[in-house]
Amino acid sequence: MNIGQKHHTGEHSSSVYWSAIAIIDKADRAKAKIDGWKVEETRTGLILLPKPNLVVDSGVQRALDRLYAINSTPGALLRQGVDNGASNPVAGTTQSGANTKTLLTFDSTPTRSSNVVTSVRTFTNSNVNFAMKRLFLSAHTADITNSTSADTAGTLYSMTNTFTIDFTSITTWSMVTSATVTGAGT
Repeated sequence: MNIGQKHHTGEHSSSVYWSAIAIIDKADRAKAKIDGWKVEETRTGLILLPKPNLVVDSGVQRALDRLYAINSTPGALLRQGVDNGASNPVAGTTQSGANTKTLLTFDSTPTRSSNVVTSVRTFTNSNVNFAMKRLFLSAHTADITNSTSADTAGTLYSMTNTFTIDFTSITTWSMVTSATVTGAGT
């Protein structure tokens, strides 16, 4: 059981939850001096929970840099995609699946300004020949163009709810998509 998450859910937006369990004899518990932490007494000891905390800006920025391979760190998110999937993603969605999709490397290295990362991908009539229904970010390791080839389960990072953009009757077109990921922090 993650005690911190159990007691802190919804109290703040930090993704780091701290907690401690102090095993103290019942006779000595009144002598314990604890300030700034919530204390819950149990049969075997004290559960200590800090007041809300946060991930500091430099921690958020380091995490975003590693996620996107900014500043020469190894990256996980490498591609932006579009598919014709008919359903909205849910928390357990792990991949685009067997839908027709185009999944391509970003146009250039994503950029970070403070706690916000922006990545860009241009899609055209030569790499998307189907009605688009969802945009997504992925850590899949290879490009996929106009194919039902499955992307690797577990590589999906983010996916939009369904929409429809149909350019299939237009001979020449391009669409630049931009994904912006905002970290928490202050």
